Amino acid sequence: MAAEGLVFTNLLAGTPVCAPTRACLLTGKHAAHISVRVNDGGTPLRADEVTIAAVLKKQGYATGGFGKWGCGGRGSAGVLEQHGLDVFFGYYDQIDAHIYYPPYLIRNSQEVPLPGNDGKANQKTYSHYEVHKAALEFIRQNHKQAFLAYLPYTPPHGLFQIPDTDPA
Repeated sequence: MAAEGLVFTNLLAGTPVCAPTRACLLTGKHAAHISVRVNDGGTPLRADEVTIAAVLKKQGYATGGFGKWGCGGRGSAGVLEQHGLDVFFGYYDQIDAHIYYPPYLIRNSQEVPLPGNDGKANQKTYSHYEVHKAALEFIRQNHKQAFLAYLPYTPPHGLFQIPDTDPA
């Protein structure tokens, strides 16, 4: 896209909270026209809402999302695989995304257990490292073709339990 003259250098958030802002970004719609208008984690995108991922997928792009979604959980019209993503790995529910050591993450509506985590006291696998590894693997697999890598990371939301050894 940039080679053909489309470069975005200045951006504004679509709304003051995260889930509706993600919906604005992916659909290109103004906040008054999207289905996700609150940050409750349970309001899904409508089945007919077109995302940039769906448009690019039709053009032959590989499409992947990694991180926090919050615009439709499993079984809803809002799951990203139904809106143009080949793969999504992370949190469907934005409330769950505030726990950095969850018992599992979601890959295309399937639970992927995180070893050593129970969502409470047992905290071994830091979820954001797993999300980042999955995103890097997607990019490595698709770097020779056109791709969209959508990476809505969770930090600094929630409990902010970043490992002490993290350089951040």
